[in-house]
Formats: sequence, structure tokens, C-alpha cells
Amino acid sequence: MIIYDGPSMLNGKPIVAILTNINNPSVNTKTGDMAQLTAMPKAIKPSTAIKTGEDDAVCGDCNRRPINAKETGDEPCYVNPRASNSIHRAYERGSYNTGTVTQLNKPLRLGQWGEPTSIPYDIVKALVDGAPKSTGYTHRWREFPEFSSICMASVDSEEERLEANALGFRCYRVRDEGAPLMDGEIDCPESDETRDIQCADCGLCAGMAVKAKDISIVAISKKKKL
Repeated sequence: MIIYDGPSMLNGKPIVAILTNINNPSVNTKTGDMAQLTAMPKAIKPSTAIKTGEDDAVCGDCNRRPINAKETGDEPCYVNPRASNSIHRAYERGSYNTGTVTQLNKPLRLGQWGEPTSIPYDIVKALVDGAPKSTGYTHRWREFPEFSSICMASVDSEEERLEANALGFRCYRVRDEGAPLMDGEIDCPESDETRDIQCADCGLCAGMAVKAKDISIVAISKKKKL
């Protein structure tokens, strides 16, 4: 279902936001069965947008965009565009209706690909309010403090974590292998391979809607590939 078709809140470029797996199960082994929200540039295939830098419409200036990571040496975003490409093809075929969703019967994942903050807050918040639980992350926490109620601040350093905390966010911090947890953090439960926990079961990454410690995870390319 198309839940938004309009300018990106990040830079004004045209985007669409599509909610999938509303009724059909998701096969994502990391997240489990969740409804998936994808934000994508409207007129270009996601994998092409990643290569050309036109993913800025839904990813902003994130340092983990592949085009930026080449310059900075940061670990690039682990998201595989295959699923987003499939959704975009279906969108171009006219396979999705436009509408609103007031109630979901399963957990919601904000950002199968794309920043939740590229979509108007009121639209995203309404989706979250209609779901039994949700997960969401944003690298744009400085510009969009209202998302602290539904999203974790994605941070890449101890300094960023403290800054985001001061702005009212709970945090999801990526750290290097061997680096310790900070006070007030726990390891991502899904990353514990001795436990059978998926994001759909956990639900801790829901911003300030959940009263819990911050979450941290070892950089995925150094820990495991999804």
C-alpha cells in the first residue's frame, strides 16, 4: 500500500513510501514477520539510486550511504537493495493501492530501506500507533527531534550517543568488534546467537515509547552478513 507520495522531508525530491507484508508474512530472518515500510526515490530503481547518490532523497547525508562510505572509510549500510528493487518494480506496474492503515495485526518495521524522517512525521506516527509494536532508526536525529518518540537515534560513536541522549533519544550504537559497551547500554538481543530472538519478538528499538536501556551492536560486516 502506498502511504505517502510527495516531496521528501529531507530535500524535497519526489519519493514514495510503501507498506508491504501487511497480510503476507515477511521472510526476513533477522526481523521476523513484520510489516515493512520502505521509502524510495519515486522515479529511479533503488540500486541505481544507491550507485548515483540519488538515494539522498530517502537517506539524506548518512555517512553509511555507500557513496559516502567510500570517502569516509565507514562501514557501508548493510541493507541489500534487492527487496527495495522488487517493491519499486511492483510500484511501477501499478500493483499498490494508495490508502491509510489504521490498524496492523503484526509488528511494524520502519525503514526496510530509507529514513523514516523522509516521510511526514504524522503519517509515520499514525502507523506506529496502529501497530502492536514497532522498530525504527534515524541518522537524522539532530534535525528531527520529534522522532525520538518512535525511533532510535542511530549513532556511530560514544560522543554521538551522548549528544543524542541529551536531545531526548534512546540510541542504537554501532561499535567496532572488541569495543566495550557504555554505561546504560545492552547488546542487541538479536545479535546473541545463543538465543532465538527476532526484532518482531523483541520490540526494544521503539525510541522513547519503550523504557529501556540503549542498544549497541558490533558492526555487521565484522560480525556477520545478513
